[in-house]
Amino acid sequence: MALIKLGKRNDAGEDVGPFLLNTDQIVVVLSGPRATEIQTADGHTHWVRETPEQVLALANAPPS
Repeated sequence: MALIKLGKRNDAGEDVGPFLLNTDQIVVVLSGPRATEIQTADGHTHWVRETPEQVLALANAPPS
């Protein structure tokens, strides 16, 4: 299980703070107009500041 730290956003695209995500739970990463949408295996949707490319790069980076 690897955790990555992302910048959480609300529905309006405003930054609301840091967010830790278990990379094993990522199902879909989509680009949206104000934020990147991440859908997880437990059925939740999260919006973050990082681009889909940045999210995938963090998720695929070797653990440090």
